[in-house]
Amino acid sequence: MEALLRWLHPVRGLVSPLSFIPLAEETGLILPIGQWVLETACAQVRDWQRRIPGAADLVVSVNLSARQFAQADLVPTIAAIVDSTGLDPAALELEITESIVMDQSEASIERLQALRALGVQLVLDDFGTGYSSLSYLRRLPLDTIKVDRSFVSGLGLDGREAAVDLPIVQAVISLAHGLGISVVAEGIEGPGQLACLRDLACDRGQGFYFARPLPPDELEAILSAAGAEPVTLPLG
Repeated sequence: MEALLRWLHPVRGLVSPLSFIPLAEETGLILPIGQWVLETACAQVRDWQRRIPGAADLVVSVNLSARQFAQADLVPTIAAIVDSTGLDPAALELEITESIVMDQSEASIERLQALRALGVQLVLDDFGTGYSSLSYLRRLPLDTIKVDRSFVSGLGLDGREAAVDLPIVQAVISLAHGLGISVVAEGIEGPGQLACLRDLACDRGQGFYFARPLPPDELEAILSAAGAEPVTLPLG
């Protein structure tokens, strides 16, 4: 699962993250918001793990903003959150974008290594949209990369888009697997895309084909209905 932030305004209704996240970044409010998201997501998943049969292995992904990543106390903050919520660090994936680590500075790599040492998983989000370089994957201590939806949209279709996207996605998956990194495909919206990604041995996928973003109570109902059977329900 991926934790997604939504703002239900009392007057304006549901406000898109694209409207308020950039402003939160600019004003610095992203820091308390980001910490609240981490605490809430970790506590919620740990609660589900305890109460719902078959949910013991649930993992949640949470996005880290550039400001959060630059915080000097980021590592102890993450450590305190997983400790206070009782969540196994391995059940938390922290998603970062290419722009955060594109400079490959020693400070950035050391911070990633310190996070990895906590036991959390590190995910490179939206791979292919920024300053992608397959070579820098060797230096970053990553567990997973997410292939951006723009490269997934044409898969399973006929035409030039599919002809271009297919070898790109295939190359990314092959290289990542060669480095011991798993791959998630974003933006899966149809069975053709899913079948193609399965043929390419992509590890996981997320998108509207599986489910629309859901509030916790609706997701809990799905998890509870699954009972003791493992459930795969990536949210996009």
